[in-house]
Amino acid sequence: GTVNSRSILWWGIQLILGFIWSCTFFGQHQTARALMILMVNWLAVAVVVKRFWHIDKIAGKMMLPLFLWLSFATYLNAYIVWAN
Repeated sequence: GTVNSRSILWWGIQLILGFIWSCTFFGQHQTARALMILMVNWLAVAVVVKRFWHIDKIAGKMMLPLFLWLSFATYLNAYIVWAN
């Protein structure tokens, strides 16, 4: 239904944002822009976790490592922006 379609759409959005972040951070070395993308991706993953959780708790739990990784990556990216 609509709930599942929107959940998959959000999953696709976070996947694309992850790819864009990698290209921006590693490819273009634009760390400040990458940080902004990463923060939006963090929010998108939070939405995915919540939506998946309501559909299937296991699916929601399986997204938590990505959410935690993005939290740490955001910290690292922010430190790189601050230190440079």
